[in-house]
Amino acid sequence: MVLLGGAQLIAFGLIGTQLYRLQVERSADLADIGREVITRQEYTLPERGSITDRSGRALAFNRANRVAVLRIRNYPDPPENPDVPPKKDLTKFAAIFDLDEEAQTRIRLDIDFAFGFIPAEFYLRQLALLRPVLQEAADFVDLAELAYNGGQEVANAVIEDLRREDVITLVAGISSTQRDLLQVKLAEIPLVELGTRFERQYEGSGKDNPNDLTLASLSHVLGYTRRVFKEDLFSDSDRLLTLPGARIGARGIERAYDPTLRGVAGSRTWQITGGGRKLRELARTAPIKGKDISLTIDLPLQRAAVGLISPYPEAAVVLLNVHNGEILAMASKPSFDGNDFVPRIGFDKYQAYLDDPLKPLYARASMGSYPPGSTFKMVGTLAALEAGFDSRTTYNCPGYFEVSGQRFRCWKREGHGDVDMLGALRESCDVWYYNMSSELGLDPMRAVAAKFGFGTAMIENFYEQSTALLPSRSWKERTRDEPWSIGDSIQFAIGQGFMLATPLQLAAMTAAIANGGYTVRPHFVLAGGFFEQKEPLGFDAAHLQLVREGMYQVVNSATGTARRSALQLPLGDDGKIWRMAGKTGTAQVTALPPDEFDDLDEDVPYDLRDHALFVGFAPFDNPQFAAAVVIEHGGSGSATAAPVARNLLNTALARYAAGHLS
Repeated sequence: MVLLGGAQLIAFGLIGTQLYRLQVERSADLADIGREVITRQEYTLPERGSITDRSGRALAFNRANRVAVLRIRNYPDPPENPDVPPKKDLTKFAAIFDLDEEAQTRIRLDIDFAFGFIPAEFYLRQLALLRPVLQEAADFVDLAELAYNGGQEVANAVIEDLRREDVITLVAGISSTQRDLLQVKLAEIPLVELGTRFERQYEGSGKDNPNDLTLASLSHVLGYTRRVFKEDLFSDSDRLLTLPGARIGARGIERAYDPTLRGVAGSRTWQITGGGRKLRELARTAPIKGKDISLTIDLPLQRAAVGLISPYPEAAVVLLNVHNGEILAMASKPSFDGNDFVPRIGFDKYQAYLDDPLKPLYARASMGSYPPGSTFKMVGTLAALEAGFDSRTTYNCPGYFEVSGQRFRCWKREGHGDVDMLGALRESCDVWYYNMSSELGLDPMRAVAAKFGFGTAMIENFYEQSTALLPSRSWKERTRDEPWSIGDSIQFAIGQGFMLATPLQLAAMTAAIANGGYTVRPHFVLAGGFFEQKEPLGFDAAHLQLVREGMYQVVNSATGTARRSALQLPLGDDGKIWRMAGKTGTAQVTALPPDEFDDLDEDVPYDLRDHALFVGFAPFDNPQFAAAVVIEHGGSGSATAAPVARNLLNTALARYAAGHLS
C-alpha cells in the first residue's frame, strides 16, 4: 500500500505539472485553439534578372541576404495592448544576434508604428535621431532622415510608403550559425520568420576594389533600383509592385527593361490561428526569376575606355559598331557607385552627389549637350556636295570672314590661304565653311544633320539621354523672338552658335558616314538581326566617299589636324596596316574678346577653357568601329581627345582581329 501510494503521488505530480504547462505556459496556444482558424496568403518576391556584358560577364546580379522578419499581417485582429508578444520576445531575439540597445529601440519603434501605437511623425523623428548611432543599418532610417529634412510633403509620401509594409525587418545579413540557432529558437519566438531577400549587386563598383572604377563608370548605363512609391502604382498595374520590399528600376537599363527584369511573384497559402501562429501550408507557387539581359557592352573595351579618360576631370567616350549600332563601350567621368543605392542611398551620400560641382550622376556620354565644333564640319561638307558644290570649290582664308559688319575668325589667325573643300576638312579651315554657308544657307545643312539623327533621342526606350539641340528658324523665332541671321548659319556650319550634340549623336553620325550612309540605331541590348537591317539615308555614295577621304587626310596627311594621332596598326598575317580616319574639334565654352583669342592656355580658368572633341572610325578600308570623345575644358581636340579615340580604336581592332567581337 505504501508503494502504491508513492506511485500514485508520482502520477498525480506528473499530471499536475502537465496541467500547469497547459494552463500557464501554453495559455496563448490554448487561446488560439478556441479561436477561428483563418487562411492567409503570403507573396514571395522573385529574384531580379541579371545583366551581363556581351560575353556573359556579370554586371548586375543578386546577392542572397538572409533576414529575420516579423510579419505584421499574421495578426487578424490588431492588438490593443502596446506590450505585444513580439516586444516580449525581443530579449530572446536580441540575445541571438547580440543586438545593442539602440537596435532594440529601433525594432520597438517599428512595432509600435506598425500596430498604430505611435503617430507616424513621431516615428520618423525618432528614427532620424537614431540615425547617427545605427549608421544607416535600419530598414527605414534613411527614408526617415529624408522625410524629416524634406518637409511635410516628402514626409507624407514616405509615411504612405511605410504603411504598405506588412513585415518588419528585425535583422539582415544573418550568418549560417545565427540561422541555425534561430531555427532552434523559432518555437519560442513563433511570429518571427526566416527568409531570403535578394539585394542588387553591381560588380566591381568600388566596394570590393575601390581602385576599380570600370563598372562604376557603367552605373550611368546600368542604373539602379529603388523602393516602389505610390505614384508608381498609378502607371503600372503589376501586382508585384504592391508587395512589401518590391523594387523598381530607377535609371538606365534597370529602368528601361524593368518589366523584363522584375519577374513574377510566388505565393504561399497558410492556415493560421487567430493569434497569428501558422498551422500548416495549404498551397505554394514558386516565384519566377526575371529574365536575364545581355548587353552589347564589351567589358575589356569598357575598361580601356575608362582608363583612357581617367586623367581628365570631366569626359565622355562612346564606341559603336558601325554596321549594327551596338554600343561596345560608353563611359562618362565622373561617375557614381551603383552599390551606394543598395538597398537605398543615405541622405548624406545622396546630397554629396547632388552638391558635387562635377555632377557625377550626370551621364555625359548620352545626356551631355556640347557645341560639336569642327567635328560637325562633315555635315556642312556633305550638304554642300549634295547641293551641287564642286569639291574643287576654293575660298581664300586670310584668317577671318566679314559679313554684315561682323568679323568671324578662323582658328588659324594668320589664315590658310587658298583652300579647297578637302583642304578645308583636312586642316579644319573655318573661313571656308563661313563662305560656303553664307551661300548655301541653313536649311540644306540642317536637313543633312537631321538625317544623321541630331536633335533626336538615339536609343529606344532609354531615359538617360538628351536630344541636345538642332536649331531651326522657327526655333529661334519662338525662343528668342528674333529672326535667323546669316551669322547664325555661319556659326552653325562650324558646330558653334546654337547647335548642340551629345557624344552619342556624334558617334552615330560617324558610324553612318563610315558604313556607306546607312541609318545607325545605337542600342545596349543584344537583339539579333533587327539592327542589322540597312536603311539608306539617301546620300550620294561618291559624296560620302569624298567626306571619308577628307577624314582620312585629317589623321594621315602631313597637314592634317590630327596627324600626331595617326593609327598605324599592323594586324593579320598579311601585315596590312589598319588606319583611322577622323575629325578634330575644339568647342568654345565662352566668347572671348579678339585680343584674348590666342590666350587659351593654362592661365585661362579651367571652366573657361575650350572643350576638346574627336570623332573617328577604323579601319579606313573596311570600317568596323566608330568613336566619339569629349574632354570637357580639354583645350585642343587634336592634343587630348584624338589620342583617346586612337587608343580605344586600337584596342577594339585588336579584339576584333582576335575574334572577340564577332
